[in-house]
Amino acid sequence: MATAAAAFAHPDLVRSFDMGDRMGDTAYLLDTERTRLRPWRLADAPALVEMNRQPDMLRYANEDRADTLPEAVRWIEEQQRYLSSHGYGIVALEERASGALIGFVGLATPTFLPELLPATDIGWRIRRELWNRGLATEAARAVLDWAHGPLGIPEVLAISNAGNRASIRVMEKLGMVLGRAATVPETGTPVVVYVSKAPAERQRVEDGART
Repeated sequence: MATAAAAFAHPDLVRSFDMGDRMGDTAYLLDTERTRLRPWRLADAPALVEMNRQPDMLRYANEDRADTLPEAVRWIEEQQRYLSSHGYGIVALEERASGALIGFVGLATPTFLPELLPATDIGWRIRRELWNRGLATEAARAVLDWAHGPLGIPEVLAISNAGNRASIRVMEKLGMVLGRAATVPETGTPVVVYVSKAPAERQRVEDGART
């Protein structure tokens, strides 16, 4: 029987993978009305591959392709290490109603754009059949609240391919503002950089502009 995390995964992928979980952390990090955010498990790898192989899923991906099982395992292990060392990261996104893995959301370091560093950016990916339901916005809003509140991160970036209107709409719904345009050095891809500032940081900037 497939686990909830592998509910969408192709049976061949599930059978070919050792479903053991090296991290063993089932605690939820954040809850929203329709989703739950939790640390990755290696058992999520088949469902992650299945999602990343959906049509158009990686059309605008700058990194994090993970569309083969070895790549997915390696990527999940990277996210586990990042979460352990930073206290935040890109985490698994579950549908509350079913417990199924439906994507990911979270915070990372945008190493693919060195000119922005040091910086923290937010990213998300949702299964294709669940697009246009507001799930990315709902989960990302919870992550921004987490970043600006308990984590104390004053500024969070969101980086999107300049042609990815769906992602840009999510950024705008989150109240993020366009900061600048940039180009990914390795690929030459034009991107836009949106910014979310914590309330205290916005006030500090506004006060500085008035002096």
